[in-house]
Amino acid sequence: MFGCLVEKLSPLSLVANPDGGFSIIDNDVDGSHSWASEYNTLFIDNPVGTGFSYTTNNAYPTTEDALSDALWTALQYFVSVHPETLKIDWYFTGESYSGRYVPAFAYYTLKYNGEIDAGTRNQTKIPLKSILVGDGYVHGVQQRFTEIDVAISAAMLAPYQIPQAKALSVNCQNLAATQGISSDQAVTMCNKIPDYMASVSGIDAYAIQYNANRTSAIDSLVDGGYLNHPEVYNALRVTTSKKQGPLFTDGDENGAKALNHDILNNSLGFINDVLHQIPCLYFAGNFDARDGSYGYFLWLELLGQPFSNILGQTRNIWYVDGMPVGFWMEYGNLTFITITNAGHFVPYFQIDVSRKMVDIWTTNKNWDPYRNTTNVSTAMCNYMNNCNGNGKCSAAGTCICNPGYFLEDCSLQPQAYNPSANTYTLPPRGYVYLKFTLGTQSGASISIQGNDASKLDAFYSFDKVATYIQDADGVLSSGQNTMQIRKIFLSAGSAGKNTIYLTVQNTDFLSSVSFTLQSNTQSQKEKEKEEESQKELIPSLTIFAASMVFLIASVFIVRRKN
Repeated sequence: MFGCLVEKLSPLSLVANPDGGFSIIDNDVDGSHSWASEYNTLFIDNPVGTGFSYTTNNAYPTTEDALSDALWTALQYFVSVHPETLKIDWYFTGESYSGRYVPAFAYYTLKYNGEIDAGTRNQTKIPLKSILVGDGYVHGVQQRFTEIDVAISAAMLAPYQIPQAKALSVNCQNLAATQGISSDQAVTMCNKIPDYMASVSGIDAYAIQYNANRTSAIDSLVDGGYLNHPEVYNALRVTTSKKQGPLFTDGDENGAKALNHDILNNSLGFINDVLHQIPCLYFAGNFDARDGSYGYFLWLELLGQPFSNILGQTRNIWYVDGMPVGFWMEYGNLTFITITNAGHFVPYFQIDVSRKMVDIWTTNKNWDPYRNTTNVSTAMCNYMNNCNGNGKCSAAGTCICNPGYFLEDCSLQPQAYNPSANTYTLPPRGYVYLKFTLGTQSGASISIQGNDASKLDAFYSFDKVATYIQDADGVLSSGQNTMQIRKIFLSAGSAGKNTIYLTVQNTDFLSSVSFTLQSNTQSQKEKEKEEESQKELIPSLTIFAASMVFLIASVFIVRRKN
């Protein structure tokens, strides 16, 4: 109902008045061009307990599989009442937490459709054509990493606050590793990261162009009273509801608890399966720090082949009426769009652009009439000096460096690590690139030690300067005074990886940081002997982060009117 009445997707919208009340406007008379002016839309309150939905026997779903079965049951009833809708294409759409349940529901819909075709399921096929997901909460771990980065770029955090935010991230990581991603302790700690940033900045991470009070006022339009007026109950025919308390709620505490263990999970498996069958559009606002476009790049990388190849495609400027409104990338069945000047609820901020997006998607038109003349890749290569002769520029506009050359323009060669001169001092925001030659040893460890080690970021790779910690096979963990990289090789000379490249950067804006590097390698026999004597392994620390998400993301099923 939030999407229906606040994001201008339906014919009518609630708008806040200066006096604190609200008014109802006709979106199409207002010129906003709602989705419903061209498409039939069905809004479903999901999961159970949100909106007007309820359960009388505490049958709250605990998994995406259970959510999908509930939605499938609802649609089976709907098409039995409206069989005429089976003659046209259906699109499943949603936002926020729908990044989890829309691909899951699409997966099961396609699966059940197949069973119906095979005669093993006696139900009605749903003619699903495609899915659209906006600012989706897809990966409960990776998308939490980006919040601090976006907050820094938006000046939400002062330099002395950044280490505190990162300290919360370390605690989140430790709990996720030791207690598990399903633990209440990990979820609670990880939720402190966005809470901290909102507390010290007064800015809502869902829409960083506005303060927290502004976005809270938007929410209050729905849960602040309008949908709980008796006359609204009558108009919507929910007077027979058995829901306890207010008939409309923006969330449900019991429903949230039922899914709490699932918060840090991901839907990559469902997305992969669906992409092999139907087209999928993922879009996001650039001002959404929590689930926006910046976080998409991380989970897209983890999507795996072939669809992670979208990151190697050109990022094109998207124009509407000659004006740039965002960026688009595509690979196979996967399309990813960033919409500028939009927060978490893209249609609320950019209703006309979002409507244009749906029009293009449902009519299979080109995204950009200028796509043949707007060559972003060429500009990127030119600014990178065409890789300085030390590599080649890809079709996406990125340099592929020759061995031994690094940075995005292939202009840097790393220093060889010298164990006799292993103390470094980095100026504010300074960095050092190092090359370790480890021969054919089967095990190695590198430690970074110093009183201010928590102010350092370290990345490593076997063939390039890593952009993300996950680029390499080892594990990076951070403590207050020591950062360690362990278990570099799985076996002697594994995949020829006998050289490691390390980048260490000072994240402090104000002061220099000194540290000492220590590198230790050992033969396979020495390693086995040590492990046998110690009878214990150093546990790996996998980095996790999370954030609270709205449980009131709507599912829209859209078709073009006849």
